[in-house]
Amino acid sequence: MILAGITVYHPDLERLRENIQAVFPQVEGLVLVVNGLMDDGEESARSLRENLRGMLEDAQEKACHSREKDGKVSSIEERRKKDSSIEAGKVDDACFGQVQEKDPQERGQGREKPPYYIIENSKNEGVAKALNQMFHLAEEKGFDSVLALDQDSVCEPGLVARYKELEGLDKIGMLSPLILDRNYSQVPPHRGEVEEIDTCITSGALCPVPVWQAAGGFYEPLFIDYVDYDFSARVREAGYKIYRVNGARLLHELGRGENHRFFGKRITVLNHPPMRKYYTVRNWKFYMQVHKDSIDYGYEKKKYAFYFLKTLLYEKGRGEKWKAMRKGSRDAEKLIEDFDRQGKAEK
Repeated sequence: MILAGITVYHPDLERLRENIQAVFPQVEGLVLVVNGLMDDGEESARSLRENLRGMLEDAQEKACHSREKDGKVSSIEERRKKDSSIEAGKVDDACFGQVQEKDPQERGQGREKPPYYIIENSKNEGVAKALNQMFHLAEEKGFDSVLALDQDSVCEPGLVARYKELEGLDKIGMLSPLILDRNYSQVPPHRGEVEEIDTCITSGALCPVPVWQAAGGFYEPLFIDYVDYDFSARVREAGYKIYRVNGARLLHELGRGENHRFFGKRITVLNHPPMRKYYTVRNWKFYMQVHKDSIDYGYEKKKYAFYFLKTLLYEKGRGEKWKAMRKGSRDAEKLIEDFDRQGKAEK
C-alpha cells in the first residue's frame, strides 16, 4: 500500500489542488505536511486549514468514485486491520507533529474511502524533516511505501500503475519518473523504459519504508536543497538501486530559469534568492565531502565551481548572492564536523 505525501509551504492553492486530485486516485492514502502554518498568524492558519480540508474532501470523494468506476478492490480494509485506532476526526499529538486524520470510511454508508492526514508544523521545519514525518506516519499506519511530491508537482494518470509493473526489479531503493519542466518544452534525454541512475529528486519518487529505514532517513540539518541528493547517496550506500521509469511522467517546476550562452554552450541559471544560494552551496559541499567515496567527486567539484561562476556572470543581485554563497561554504565545514561527531557518537 502506498501513502502519497506532499510538503506544503505557502502554497499556490490551485496548483496544489491539481496536484492532490492527480495523485489521490492512484494511492491508498494521502498526507499533507504543512510547514510554517503559523507564519502569518492564526487567522491565516485557519483559512489555510479550511482550504486544505476542502481540497482533500473533494479529492477523496473523486478518488472513491474513480475506484468504483474502475472496479478496483480497495486495500484500505487491510490497513484498517493493522491500525485499529482510527477514529473520525482523531487528532494525535505525535512526536513528529500534530496529525489530523480523516476516517477512511463513511459511517453508516459502507463506502470505503482512501484516508487523508494533515501534519501541522507551526514553523518551517524544512523539507528533510517533512519527508521524515511522512515516512514515520507511513510506518505507524502500516503503509509499505511513500510517494513524495512537491506542492507544485503534478503526476500523470497511471504513474503509480507503471511503478507497480516494475516491482520485480533488482534491489529497488527508489523509483523515479521522467521529469518534465513546466518552463521548457523539450523532453529530457532518456534511453529505454527503465534506467538505473545515481540520484533522483524526491518529488515523484516512490520509496519503500524499509529502504528509508536502512538509509537512516533524510538528514534533517540540511533543511532544504541537496536533501534528495544526500538521500540518494544514502540509499545506494545501503545497497539499493535507483531507477528512472521513463514511461512515468511528472510535471514539475525546477525553478524559473533563464538560458544563456557560455562559449557557445547553452547553460541555465535559476535565479534563486540569496538564502537558497546559501543552502545550495552549504549542502552541496556537505554532500561532496560526506559521500565522496560513492559519487563522482571530480565531476561534482567542477559543477560546484561553475555554479559560483555562472551566478557571478549572469544573475541579478550577484553581490548579495555571492556573500550568501561564501557563508554557505564556510558553514558547510561546521555541518560536516557535526555529522562526523554524530557518527562517532553512534559507534
